[in-house]
Formats: sequence, C-alpha cells, structure tokens
Amino acid sequence: MCRSRNTNKLTSHISKVTPTLSTAVNINPDHYLQTEAGRVYTPERSKLAWEQAYAELDSTLSKKSARLYLVFGVQGAGKSSWIRAQEKVTEDAVFFDAALPAKKHRARALAIAGTHGIPVTAVWIDAALESALKRNANRRHDERVPEEAVRNVFAMLEPPSHEEGFDAILHINTEESSGYTYGPSTVTIRPADNADLPAIATILVDTWRSTFDGMLVPSFLDSLNYQQQQERHRKAMNNDQVLYYVAENQNKDILGFINAGPDRTSSNALEAEIYAIYILAEHQGSGIGRRLMHAAATQLVAQGRNALRVWALSNNPFRFFYQRLSGQADASLAIELGGEQYTQESFVWPDLSQLLKQSNI
Repeated sequence: MCRSRNTNKLTSHISKVTPTLSTAVNINPDHYLQTEAGRVYTPERSKLAWEQAYAELDSTLSKKSARLYLVFGVQGAGKSSWIRAQEKVTEDAVFFDAALPAKKHRARALAIAGTHGIPVTAVWIDAALESALKRNANRRHDERVPEEAVRNVFAMLEPPSHEEGFDAILHINTEESSGYTYGPSTVTIRPADNADLPAIATILVDTWRSTFDGMLVPSFLDSLNYQQQQERHRKAMNNDQVLYYVAENQNKDILGFINAGPDRTSSNALEAEIYAIYILAEHQGSGIGRRLMHAAATQLVAQGRNALRVWALSNNPFRFFYQRLSGQADASLAIELGGEQYTQESFVWPDLSQLLKQSNI
C-alpha cells in the first residue's frame, strides 16, 4: 500500500472555501457515549455507539451531496482538533472521526459512502506514540483511553491506499506540523561496539517475546537465548561488511539497535539489507527507529550502497513502520520457526535517497 505526501492540492481544496456558517457534519462514535455525567464507556455501550454512528453516517450521506473525510489515527493524535479547524472553512462536508487503524476497520464507512456515490478522502493524522500518550494523559479522566489500548491501535496502523476506495489521501504528520522532534534530544545514535553486545542480545530477545506473544509458537519464543544471541551478534559485528548502530540515553542505557549489510536474498538481490532493528517496548513510537534507520542509510550510501531491503514477519504489527518510511512491498517467502510455517514480507527502497528524506528528523 502507498500513500500520497503531496498534500498541497488537497489542502487548497479544503481551504479555498469562503468562510461561512459551516454546514459540515462531524460524526464520532464517542459522541454517543456522552451522558450528563460525562463519557461513560462499557463494551456494550461502545458497540451500540458504533452502530449509531454508522447509522448517522448512512442517513447523512443519503440526504446531502458532500465529500466524506474519513479522519483516522491513534487516540490522542489530534483528529478532533484538525476537524474543528477544518469545520470553520469547509462547507457541506462530512467528517467521520475514529481510530480506524487498519484497512478492515475502514471498510464499512467506505462501503456506506459507496452506496451513495460519495467521494471519500482519507485523512491520516499521524502522530508519534509518545506524543499521543501524552495528549491522552492530559484529557479529562472520563475521556482518557487506557494506555494499552492506545499502544494496540498504534501497532495496528496501516497507511491508507487508493485501492481501499479512497479517491484522495491526506497525510497530516502532527510531529512535523507542531515542531515536535522525534525522539528525545537526550538519546544519541552511535556506532555499536563489543561492549554493547549484552544489551543488543537482551533487546532482541525481550522484544521478540513482547511483540510476538500469542502470535508465534511458544516453544520458539522460549528457545530464544541471551547468550546465543550475544555470540551470534559478536560474529556479525566482526564482519567488516556489517554495520551496527545503537540508541543510547544520557544514562548510557541502550534503548535499541540496528544492523545491516549485504542483501542475503538469493534472487533479485539489492545492494544492502537491514538485518534487524529492535527498540525496547517502552521506547517504541518515540522516533528512535527512524533515527536508527537514518543513521544506517546514511552509512550505506557513504559506502556506495544505494538500494535497500528489509524482511518482516507478515504478522509483525510494526511492519508498516517501513511503509511510513516509503518502503515498497516487494516479495514474500515462507519461513519455519519452532516447527511452524509463517510468512515473511520484504520492503525495499530502490533509491535510498527516499529513505533518507523520510527518516530525516
């Protein structure tokens, strides 16, 4: 899937309307959870709220010829703020405001619009996990979403595509527009050395176990061994063709790492491959991954390697990270882990200048 970063045309379409008394409609399932005492959530009320929101969307689109803006993103990304700003200048539009992280979650709203012949614009409000968690924590107590739910939605995020049925796509990067810098300034990206091997092994094993718990056969996750991983990476680090970088905080704690070298794909090989990139769970979404990718890509280009590949398990919830950095879905292969068969997908950058541009933070 791909997304458009050329937002000038669409933005001008939204903003050129002469400000008037807006006839825009804002539909949000959370609105149906409101009571005089504030927002009240239960699983049963939430299910009913979604049905009411879809019914309102169907009714609204049946009565007016309007463009539907499907505004989605992690909780706390700033969706409602963006809509409030647009309502003042956007006449006769319908906004549907909800998390809707993956293609399957957006399908029903798109289907409703399709039955009425209404064009749909995807508006992806893209925020770093750290920023969304902070904004969520600052909400009124009855509007706060459990942190685990925010993290789960962030992990499921898929960029929108025209193949879904969108006729226009608008990507709003709230970190760029607000001036927020990905990753704390106290985190340093530096080349790794042998002293970092224990931390690298720990991060790899712990991240596999936290990410794939319930997704991979337990015997495989249990078989992961810190000492074996440390020796495996010691051998790789001593290979002159393999590069390593770590992310280190002001206390000299290692928060994540990346390593890369020649492409190991037997057919259609590129010039380089990311072998591994892992960040401790509590620091995921803070922009460290982008900074590690940028450091590795910069060094690869300096070595004359201008095309890159990375492999990710197809059930890895963080694989869309590569698409956010302009990686193109390329191929899939079967892989056996713990005696079970799984599928891995590759993402490629035929021109590393694209990755450098997207990861430059």
